[in-house]
Amino acid sequence: MYQGLQISEVPVMEVDRWQREGLLVENIKKEFLKLPEDMRGGYFPWFLKNTHIFDASFKSDSLSPETYRPFLEEARTYLSPEDQQVENWKGVDPEAKFESFELLRMVLMGNGPDPLQDLWVAFGFCACQSELEENFLGGTFLMLLNHSVRGAIKCTFDKFWRAHHTGQLTSLMDSYNLKINPRVKRFWSSPEERKFSVWDLKQFLAINEPAKLDELRFQSIRLDYGFMNCRGLEDICTLMEIYKRLLLVVDPLELHQACIKGRLFEFANPYHEMKPEYKRLMTNIYPLERYPE
Repeated sequence: MYQGLQISEVPVMEVDRWQREGLLVENIKKEFLKLPEDMRGGYFPWFLKNTHIFDASFKSDSLSPETYRPFLEEARTYLSPEDQQVENWKGVDPEAKFESFELLRMVLMGNGPDPLQDLWVAFGFCACQSELEENFLGGTFLMLLNHSVRGAIKCTFDKFWRAHHTGQLTSLMDSYNLKINPRVKRFWSSPEERKFSVWDLKQFLAINEPAKLDELRFQSIRLDYGFMNCRGLEDICTLMEIYKRLLLVVDPLELHQACIKGRLFEFANPYHEMKPEYKRLMTNIYPLERYPE
C-alpha cells in the first residue's frame, strides 16, 4: 500500500501527517480510488477489509479468545505436519521459532508487535525511527508471510524462522527483492549490536510508562542512561523527554557510543538546549576505565 502511494508521488511527509491527524485510512482510500481499478494492485481489496491495521488503538492481544482463536488455527496451517501437532507454542525451542510463530499469527490478523512485546525488538521494529517506518516493515512481513493476499510472496514458515534464528533475515528479504530500511538491515545482521541497551531504551520510551522502569528487562538503562540518578517521577519524565527528542534526530548507535564513553550530556547538547542540571541526570557508569580493578 505504501509503495503504491510512492508510485502516485504522495510525499512521505504527507503520509506521516495523515497518520498524525488520524486521516490515514481515509486518504489512502481517496488516493487509490483515483486510479483505474486494474492499477490499484492486489493489496487494495485486502486493505479495505483490514483497515484496523492502521488504527494505533488496535492491539491483537486485547481481542477475546473467540476472535483470536481462528487466527491461531489459520497460523497452524502454515506449519509442517510435525509442528501442527504442537499444543503449547510458548515452550517451543529454539526461541526464534516461537517468536516467528507469534509474528505469523499477528500478520494474519493484520497487526504487528506492540512495544510492550519483546517481538518489537526481536524483529527490528526498534530500529525504525517513526511509526511510519514501522508500518513499512510490518507491511513487508505481511507480503512475505500472509499467503492469502493476492500477489503474496508465500515464503514458507520453516524458511522464515530459520532465517530469523541464524541472523539471515536480510539475505531472505534480499532474495525476494524486498526493500528494507538500512537501519533495520544493520540491526538484523549484527548479533552484537542487537545486545546494546539503546534498544531497551527505545522500547522503554515507546511504551511510555515510567513505572515500567522497575521491570527486570529495563535494568540496563538505569545504569547506562542515567535513570539511576532520578530522585522521583519528575526526573524520570525529564530524562525520557530528552532521549525521545534526541532519538528523533540521531542514529541510536551514535547515542550508544556516547553512552559507553560517558558523554551523554555532551552528545545531546548540540541538538537541544540542555540545562546544566541535566548533566547530573545523564551521568552513567562509563567509561569503565575510571574504575581500575
